[in-house]
Amino acid sequence: IVIPLLIPEFAVPVLLAVMIVAGLALGLAQPMTLVWVAIATPPENRGMAMGVRMSGNRLGQLLVPVAVGATAGQFGVSAIFATIAGMLIAAAGYVFAQRDMLVANTASAAAQSSGVAVDPRITAEPEAELRYLQGWSVARTARALGVSPRTVNADWTTARRWLARALAEPH
Repeated sequence: IVIPLLIPEFAVPVLLAVMIVAGLALGLAQPMTLVWVAIATPPENRGMAMGVRMSGNRLGQLLVPVAVGATAGQFGVSAIFATIAGMLIAAAGYVFAQRDMLVANTASAAAQSSGVAVDPRITAEPEAELRYLQGWSVARTARALGVSPRTVNADWTTARRWLARALAEPH
């Protein structure tokens, strides 16, 4: 991107393309996080979860400019980028460390919001999702759901039998 900006006749089209891509990406982030919160939250707590998420968004819109201005005034503009980079690294580290729990909770919440019984040992839906769609091992699935590997194997067998019966039924 930098090289075309050095040639004046390419600068405007390249900047326009970059702005279009950035606008699309930023415009998709808000609705996608709202859908993620809706999927990951049980129906009876969905309103509260959306309220907390939107309150956090508005609080950030209020506090970030104040913090950025104070940081830039005290330490210079480069300190802002270093601080934001540190915050992104910390957030990525948290998500990476909690990924098993986050995926398992999302699977369980999706089962609950679809009207299926919540107990994953009864429905086997989270096990099926984690084992088949995510490609997890029995041990990893058991750790994420807080059950024994034997329970995961039994639920996996139940899920496969149910699927075989459902596929065999005429429609």
